[in-house]
Order: sequence, then structure tokens, then C-alpha cells
Amino acid sequence: ERSRQRMPPHQSDHAAPDRKCFLSDLTPAMIQKSIHQRLETPSPRGGTLNAASVRREFGILRSIFNWAVRMEMLDKPPTQGVFLPKEPEARERTASKEDIERLLFACDWDGKSVPKNSTQLIMLTFLLACKTGMRAGEILNIEESWIDGSIIHLPKEATKTRAKRDVALTDSALRLLQLARAYNPDSERIFSVLNDYVRDALFRKIRDKADLGPVKDSNGNIISEGLRFHDSRATFATWAASPDPRTGAPRLDVLTLARQTGHRNLKMLQKYYRPTAATIVERLNKSEENDEDPIF
Repeated sequence: ERSRQRMPPHQSDHAAPDRKCFLSDLTPAMIQKSIHQRLETPSPRGGTLNAASVRREFGILRSIFNWAVRMEMLDKPPTQGVFLPKEPEARERTASKEDIERLLFACDWDGKSVPKNSTQLIMLTFLLACKTGMRAGEILNIEESWIDGSIIHLPKEATKTRAKRDVALTDSALRLLQLARAYNPDSERIFSVLNDYVRDALFRKIRDKADLGPVKDSNGNIISEGLRFHDSRATFATWAASPDPRTGAPRLDVLTLARQTGHRNLKMLQKYYRPTAATIVERLNKSEENDEDPIF
């Protein structure tokens, strides 16, 4: 509505954020200024937009401008020479067994019975994500027709990468799906009573009640990351890539894990493998005990 109002005489046209212009008028300086403005834009979740969000937006813009060049609508993309904000450090957080127990206690659910309310159903979706590596949006859109025994056939329209894939379900994952069906028995879409906004708000409420938010020192520095719903994918990936106690081999090899999670880029998948330092120490000690090399 404000964009329709006439600009005051003392305010220059350059300052008008909604001023229309031709593609050929865009310059790297204008794109750079837009990036700085986006970094100062308030986020719906508090604070301002983070660097990762701005970098994703820039990626979309860059694709559009490159397409315009191919269509001979531009001589060169105005994104050339633009500096992006530094890519944020990879997260290290996963959900431990203790974390799960605290979350279950916070929502007053045993994880075995049919959920009684939306809060407990959100916790069920988090557990299902930890068991399958599925994204939140994929889980919320699961339909009965997608389920074939112990496999979920995700259509390309339901995935972030717009590529169909099959997701394997363990016995425990199938049990969780059965509980969700019992909560909402008359719907083709199993989690039709939820949406992404409710999922985000309720999970944050559960997390904070479980005291699993970020831990900061006296100077405000984060010394322990708060748990996020999306950390469930890393929880699954870390578990699946870790050695099976019975065989010593990874539960899933890298390529199979990528098929399960839907990662085309193995470098991106690497960000979801987050073993703790304590786990690494334990593995090194076991390896050292069994090593016959005299150097060790």
C-alpha cells in the first residue's frame, strides 16, 4: 500500500525500493545494495534474514539473469562482480537420545501411543524425520497412495529438488506412520491437520520447554546450538553413516544414503554428517586397540 503513495518531494527516486525499471537498467551496484538491504530485513522468526537465506535468493536472481542473457534480453548479467555475504558455518547439531527424551517429556507423550493433540503430532513428525531423513514439507504432504509397504514413493512435485524418489521405512518409522493414521483416520493426507507454520511454531514451543534452545555465554556468544526441526535430517544421516555395532560397517554407504535423503550433491550431504567429538574419540580408541601396527 505504501508503494502506491507518492514519494515526498525531498526523497529521491533512487531511494524508492519499489521503483520499476528495465532489465537493462540494472547494475551490479543496485544488486549489491539490494543484498545489503535484505540482510537488514526483519525475519518472521526474529532478528534479521540470515546470510544463507540471502544467498539462496541471490542464486534465484542469478539464474533469472543468466536465462535473460541466453534469451538475448541482456548483454551480460548484472550479478557479475557482486559480493555475497559469507556462507554461514555448517551446523553441528543433531538430536541425541537424551534430547529426544526431553522433547517427549515436554509434550507429555510416550512416543508409543496415538498422539492426543497437535503438539504430540508435531513431535511424531520430528521422530519420523529422524528415522527417515525426510524434509518436514515432504512428511506433511504424505498421502496414503504414496505408501507401498515399507516404501514411500515421493512424487517430484513433493520434493525440494523436483525429482521423485523412494524413501525406505524401517519398522519403527512404519509404526510412527500407523500412529499418525490413527490420529487422523479419515484423511487421504496423513498429516492434513498440520501445516508448515504450525509445525515450526509448535516445535519451537516444545524445544524451549525442553530447554534445548541455544546456550550463550556472558558475552552473548553461542557455545551450544539450539535444536531445530531440520536437524532431524542430520540426525538420520549421522546415524545411517555411522558404523553398525554388529558389523563395524556403515549402516548405509554414501550413495545409498544420498538416494534416501534426496541429495544430488555429495558435498551438500557431507554437511549433514555430524558425528560428535566424543564419538570420534571412541572410534579412534577402538581402532587403536585393534591396530597391530607397532607404530601405535
